[in-house]
Amino acid sequence: LLRHNTKPKPFVWSKSAEDIITRERRALDKLDEIRGNR
Repeated sequence: LLRHNTKPKPFVWSKSAEDIITRERRALDKLDEIRGNR
């Protein structure tokens, strides 16, 4: 672990927050559909 963290790379977001939220909403809607909550 110490060797791995000697030169850490910063985390870089590859998607916008809006893209992430849209994808999450779509997944939650699909889960509701599967569970019969819709």
